[in-house]
Amino acid sequence: MNTAMERVKMLHPSLETGTLLFAIINLLLVIISTAHSIGCLGVWAGTYLLSDHPMSHQEILSAIQEAAVIIIWMILSIIGLIFSSFLLNGIIKKKPQDIKAYYVFGVASLTVAVLVLVGVFICSGVYDLDLYNSAVIMFVLVLYSLALCMIRSTYIKLEAANDQFSHKPLDEKC
Repeated sequence: MNTAMERVKMLHPSLETGTLLFAIINLLLVIISTAHSIGCLGVWAGTYLLSDHPMSHQEILSAIQEAAVIIIWMILSIIGLIFSSFLLNGIIKKKPQDIKAYYVFGVASLTVAVLVLVGVFICSGVYDLDLYNSAVIMFVLVLYSLALCMIRSTYIKLEAANDQFSHKPLDEKC
């Protein structure tokens, strides 16, 4: 017979399972973002570098701005890909230091995202603000912060499990 506690445990996956699921989804999204940024850079290069018509000064500045945005996006996606790989490796191989590396990256990314969002709110003004997009972005940031809480709990759990089996030399005085 299944007790009520066993049914609850079957409905709620373990902490590591939730973190593993987040790591896989996160890695897939970052791979898609990286591939998309590389594709956009290719389209940009095909549009501006292989074009035969002469460009005005304004078009050159616009092309440079577009390239800078795409390159920054590509660099951030590659950095995210590296840290997402750390998270997946840490959860599969039970390495808390890899999970902690992603956690620190996630907190830093979340902080920067919130600061950028606040800056956009301040610069755009109350009347020019798109409330629907802002609500969606805030919802995603809240979900990401909850995922970071789960990742932190997984890190603490694995760190405690590793510390349990570490043997320290005793200082004995003769």
